[in-house]
Amino acid sequence: MTPKLGLEDLLEARVLLEPAAARLAAERADAETMEAVLAAAAAPRDPRDPSGFVPHLDFHTTILMATGNLMFTMMGQPVSDVLRTRLQRSAVQGSEWDKVDECHREIAEHISAGEADAAERSMRQHLEDLKHLYERAGRWTASDRTSEP
Repeated sequence: MTPKLGLEDLLEARVLLEPAAARLAAERADAETMEAVLAAAAAPRDPRDPSGFVPHLDFHTTILMATGNLMFTMMGQPVSDVLRTRLQRSAVQGSEWDKVDECHREIAEHISAGEADAAERSMRQHLEDLKHLYERAGRWTASDRTSEP
């Protein structure tokens, strides 16, 4: 059987990885790293990329890096690759990306303040909120996780 990547697979992996990363970043990040997280959350949109997709990926990557654990950063790379290839960003309205930006700022502020519980909770909620956006804008396989060869 050949595995198929579905939306649930992506979200399940992200929910296991990224809230823990937000917690660790809040617990471990030094002042310079916290500034980088805040800057990533506030990064302006590039007019050539109205979805703001690149800054959104950069924000999540910055948090993974802020854990100080290289494995977290490496584990995030396949997630970024999937999002680059499966998400049709033009299917998402600008106001929806504005809400994503707002969530990023909230998460970054919790990390910067060293609020580990709040950072973890906010990241988990953010990822759960993304499900509806991803359902509409993504190219996903059927919900079954495998298919016959």
